[in-house]
Amino acid sequence: MNIEIWADVVCPWCYIGKRNLDAALDLFAHRDQIDVIWRSFELDPSVAKDDGRAVVDVLAEKYGTSVEEVLVSQARVTALGERVGIAFALDLTRNVNSFDAHRLVQFSAKFGVQSALVERLYAAHFAEGLRIDDHVVLATCAQEVGIDIDEATDVLASNAYADDVRISESTAQEIGVRGVPFFVIDRKYAVSGAQPQEILLDVLNEAWEAQDAN
Repeated sequence: MNIEIWADVVCPWCYIGKRNLDAALDLFAHRDQIDVIWRSFELDPSVAKDDGRAVVDVLAEKYGTSVEEVLVSQARVTALGERVGIAFALDLTRNVNSFDAHRLVQFSAKFGVQSALVERLYAAHFAEGLRIDDHVVLATCAQEVGIDIDEATDVLASNAYADDVRISESTAQEIGVRGVPFFVIDRKYAVSGAQPQEILLDVLNEAWEAQDAN
């Protein structure tokens, strides 16, 4: 059974959604028969590749408020993250273009470490305040999950896997993905948003039973 996940590596709700799915899969009786496939979705493709401003500053400017007020409004996300073991440091998060990170995630599929790389990129971005548009940071993250750093560097220096990212995003439009995270099981069942592990587990069981019945 396949689970495709459309998500952005700069989306805090996607990070929470991943942790909830991980927890659901830990309780799912057929975990060893599940393939998790990460698809690409950019929340804001227009972000300049050399931006790098603090996200809190960007949000404060966008909504005409103070950084302190932005941090207060982000407290709910931080609290939800704590429940699933995420130490959000949203005051450190940088405003970055995620396209190259998505290319790297698509490349990582050939090594079977997509989920590990996605987790590492989330931690780098949301907990460590690293710029995940920086090729050195990205290649280092890839190395930490078992990918040869020279191979990762070569991919990032080229335009490799750009088409994979664009095809993934086109598919998202075709199947009606309007927000992320978006989970699709065998292209028959869909769950939108960072749903609790109980809901995700129920859908997994329903999908498995339906498959078994056929």
